[in-house]
Amino acid sequence: MNTPTAKQQEVLDFLKAYRKARGYSPSTREIQEYFGFQSQTAAVNHIKGLACKGLVKVHPNIARAVVPVGERISYEEDTSAEAWYNRIVIGQAKLARA
Repeated sequence: MNTPTAKQQEVLDFLKAYRKARGYSPSTREIQEYFGFQSQTAAVNHIKGLACKGLVKVHPNIARAVVPVGERISYEEDTSAEAWYNRIVIGQAKLARA
């Protein structure tokens, strides 16, 4: 039941490769352009299909937040103490430069 269609698998592979290369997910427009879809709706429908099959998670109200299951949106999703400390240090450095 969770097996994607051939095109959904291509979209999923593209999503993973794009995230690996850039560190964030592609927009629906970028998915549309890459696959030559006539509209962004086709990209959205493939993403919805992948989400229904439990292969990606779509985080509402966050841009570029289609994430393959098992991956994080970004480093900001890390809530460990070390991650919080690093964000504080980075924030302080930015304030010091301002």
